[in-house]
Amino acid sequence: MLLAFNSSTFQFSTALLERDGSLAGEIFVSRGKGHFGGLMPAVQFLLTSCGSVPAEIEAVAAAIGPGSFTGLRTGLSAAKGFSHALGIPIFGIPTLHAMALQSGSRDLPVVVLIDSRRNEFFAGRFLPDGSGEIKRLMEDTCLPAEKLPSLFEVESIVLGNDFSRQWPLVSRLAGQNAIPAPRHLWKPGAACVGDLALKRLDKGDPDDPDLLSPIYLRPPDIRPNPYPVRSQA
Repeated sequence: MLLAFNSSTFQFSTALLERDGSLAGEIFVSRGKGHFGGLMPAVQFLLTSCGSVPAEIEAVAAAIGPGSFTGLRTGLSAAKGFSHALGIPIFGIPTLHAMALQSGSRDLPVVVLIDSRRNEFFAGRFLPDGSGEIKRLMEDTCLPAEKLPSLFEVESIVLGNDFSRQWPLVSRLAGQNAIPAPRHLWKPGAACVGDLALKRLDKGDPDDPDLLSPIYLRPPDIRPNPYPVRSQA
């Protein structure tokens, strides 16, 4: 079995997939203060619900971004922990690639968006090849909202991580060339992360856990304090 994590945004998901790619179970959490602390309890609940134990996990995968700094570090750290403890291969999967697969598009290009704050979006464009594979049409990027129309020069499926906030903006800026994926898919799930990882597992193409790191695309929002801290001594 393969255990997958996706904590690329304020949401997180964990999934357990059979070796043949069938989904044994998936848990998705999108609300709650400090809810990343619930990631490992969610894994335990998932394993118990599926009648599985950690010893049955053959490989582990995590979405590596772009996305939330805290979320990406949390999911990747959890995956590395399982890889080290169980001695199993680890796979880092680009978040936007996994979401493109999640869109379910069979022939239309797919535009994937994740809110990166500052009125900007992490964005990628992909194209199904008709055989269940998704090929990349551009490198993942971070661009301001006003440049979103450049991603929709042709009719395309669009999938983001927050339908109620993102779709009205995309619809207004991109017009009729933007076709929304079903609303329930607008969340970065772990199942498609696992699906892409299984393909690499079949090819014997794991990542080196010591070299695997998140894809951020831009500096963090947190900045060092410009004012010196005075000693109270």
